[in-house]
Amino acid sequence: MNKSIKTLFALLVLLMSSTGVWAQGKTAYAMLSSNNDGDGTKTLTFMYENHTVSGSTEWDVSDTGDGYPNWNKYNANKITRVVFEPSFADARPKSCVCWFSTCVNLATIEGIEYLNTSEVTDMRAMFSSCSKLTSLDVSHFNTGKVQDMAGMFSGCSGLTSLQTTA
Repeated sequence: MNKSIKTLFALLVLLMSSTGVWAQGKTAYAMLSSNNDGDGTKTLTFMYENHTVSGSTEWDVSDTGDGYPNWNKYNANKITRVVFEPSFADARPKSCVCWFSTCVNLATIEGIEYLNTSEVTDMRAMFSSCSKLTSLDVSHFNTGKVQDMAGMFSGCSGLTSLQTTA
């Protein structure tokens, strides 16, 4: 290959990789990690980045299984904290059905302003039975496409502060 063809090929490779043509696509996922308090409690962190979901402590947000998301099915009673990383603001989930339902020990949700709900059509039972959650600010939620919110806060007996409008 002569020098000009090599240079052109190198530029093409650089262009394709920088525009994401060859890069792995971003994935919206949740990752469960143990808290450092020794009592078995867990933090569920939501991220959106170039990542291949693997193992038994990471789940693709778009894979909601049979209604309950896979992160919730076997870990709901261990989750005490939820964190939405700033990267998650670029994710566009379609459903939030049962995302935190039956997380009876969930007491804190951080960074919920990074949950972009502009494409969400279903929020059924999203926070159902989160009885230890005392305060929640969903004022940034875009519910323009939401068709169902049944039981969204059902059983949230500890909820004393709910911010719904900015």
